Amino acid sequence: MSEGRTPERERDEDASAEQRIEHLYVHVPFCCSRCAYCDFHTLTIDDRAADPRVQRFCERAVEVVVEQAERGVVGDVETVYFGGGTPSALAGALGPLVERIVSAVRARPGAEITVEANPDTSDVASFEAMRRGGVTRVSVGAQSFDDEVLETLGRRHDADAALRALDDARRVGFDVSADLMCGVPGQTMASWERTLETALEEGLEHVSVYPLGLEEGTPLARAVREGRARGPDEDIAASMLELAEHVLEAADLARYEISNYAVPGRESRHNTSYWVGAPYVGVGPSAASMCGPSVAGRTGAGLSCESGTERVRFVVGEGLEAFDEGALGRLREVECMTGREADVEDVVLGLRLAAGVTARRADAAGVLGALEEMEDRGLLVRSSEGFRLHGRGWLLANEVFGAVWALR
Repeated sequence: MSEGRTPERERDEDASAEQRIEHLYVHVPFCCSRCAYCDFHTLTIDDRAADPRVQRFCERAVEVVVEQAERGVVGDVETVYFGGGTPSALAGALGPLVERIVSAVRARPGAEITVEANPDTSDVASFEAMRRGGVTRVSVGAQSFDDEVLETLGRRHDADAALRALDDARRVGFDVSADLMCGVPGQTMASWERTLETALEEGLEHVSVYPLGLEEGTPLARAVREGRARGPDEDIAASMLELAEHVLEAADLARYEISNYAVPGRESRHNTSYWVGAPYVGVGPSAASMCGPSVAGRTGAGLSCESGTERVRFVVGEGLEAFDEGALGRLREVECMTGREADVEDVVLGLRLAAGVTARRADAAGVLGALEEMEDRGLLVRSSEGFRLHGRGWLLANEVFGAVWALR
């Protein structure tokens, strides 16, 4: 068992003071309304064009990215991801924001530039503006192609609007992904199967599938607590997840991560960077970053960790006021991890992927015994390459992760 770096670790090794992070996340904190299930940090805006908070955020985001590029923290990037919130809620401000940020970080030729978009705030004109700004990939928050399910979720769009958004995004020339949600109260297996089949009929080459969660503090959680709504059924959600695996893989969309399916070559490069332990920097209210200590020290955010730290995670506080302070914003969380902790985290992250992790990596992290126990329970399968989730393991992944992480 190793207490320090391992040969296979895919992370920032701080080999030189000139090393730059190649993956940038920009958190856009605005939505036109709040969905019933959402617990993300968002600010509601009514008049997108006139709201002064939009301009304030855009200017600050560009300022932060430019400064971090000048400090040598981020540059020559491989991926940029604009998430939220609802980036498409920025309307005409989004294209220029993308263009300025992509230029500041000197995106490589062929870089993946992703924007999350909702059907109610997207059309051909907005997609064309994104394209001019440098966007290559759009993730559409369709959630369902059943109007009753969308109403339960508190979405502003209907199924027809979701289909139009997907068609418009493809027409403009983007790689297109769709988010779909299952386990929604009142959602039937037949409805879920129709949604999956519709996604395939639309020619989607990337689909993300998520079960509805009941998050404390959300409108849905309050409604369930007060008896005004039913909560999600975990057993039904599990059956729907199994159906999604069957339907999507039969159509050659391979599962490459717990919640993600894609035609080979269409996987999300940005999200995959998280799961392989690559360093990244997050910009915006509540945005998270992860990197080695020397790179963290170059951010100007006043980060310092004791000797033995090999990985630093830090999160910006919520609200535009927090984002306005300091180099990245006022930080509300800072975690300094030892080499051992980072090794164990790499195993947990790697197990999210269909490829799994090698036995060598698990042994170096000191968690080989835990994986062998999960194998005995039928949650992991072992091959010549190592361990990967299998069968019920996909549904009980959090149990597997918890058993591994407990050994850090």
